[in-house]
Amino acid sequence: MRETDLEEDIENMMLPPHERRCFYALLYFLLTIATGCGGEVANDDAVPDDSRIKQLTTLYAVSMNSQGGRPPADEAEFKEFVTKSGEELIKSAGVNAVDELFVSPRDNEPYVVLYGNEAARLINQGIVMHERTGVGGRRLVGYRGGFVNELDDAEFRKLVPP
Repeated sequence: MRETDLEEDIENMMLPPHERRCFYALLYFLLTIATGCGGEVANDDAVPDDSRIKQLTTLYAVSMNSQGGRPPADEAEFKEFVTKSGEELIKSAGVNAVDELFVSPRDNEPYVVLYGNEAARLINQGIVMHERTGVGGRRLVGYRGGFVNELDDAEFRKLVPP
């Protein structure tokens, strides 16, 4: 095979410039997710156990989406939805029962889950649930988008006034 034939074969295999840029952007995104974008964590104790609130927040978001954006009216309605829809998420959170999913393993208190009118009051902030007490002056907060964040008391009070 001549060198020009090889160059032609390589050019034929290459993506057009705009597709190549998309490919590299996707590759960069996937590598960022795989390797993480933060610094190293010193030990596992520094990482909060947020598996339950993550799963519960995800189920809350799914519940709202299935009801046209309306939050659950009360705890009974939400627990019924979780029982019917969340078996896999319950297992992935490391619990055996729905009631366990509603309790924070960090402060051993039930999560404060917002329902009905109370949810409507904070829905503009995106908050759908949070730890009652938290640990070390920090609380986990679940947001409507399905993600969880840990806030210190000052940040928490800005979003959730008493």
